[in-house]
Amino acid sequence: MAWGDQVEWLEKWAAETGEVAECLNNRPDVPVHLLFVWSAYLQLRTDRQVGLDKGPIMFSSINAYAQRYHIDDIDLFDRFVALIRAMDNEERSFKPEQQQT
Repeated sequence: MAWGDQVEWLEKWAAETGEVAECLNNRPDVPVHLLFVWSAYLQLRTDRQVGLDKGPIMFSSINAYAQRYHIDDIDLFDRFVALIRAMDNEERSFKPEQQQT
């Protein structure tokens, strides 16, 4: 989370120079079975109310996304919401000074 949009720049730099930044090697891998949820989160994270602070992703947005991708089973839907909320809560509570150097 601390890199923000710097990941794309680092990847481009690595491809152009043939060097690999150590931080790119240390990125966590998203397990294959969670790629759908991770992709959903990346899209949904831009759909939040913003005021003095970053608000949570709106439930209506999560629900619309789930409907679009036919997540109809209530248990799967509840799990999807819980995973999106967990990632959202983590991002909203992250402070750049928390990053490890």
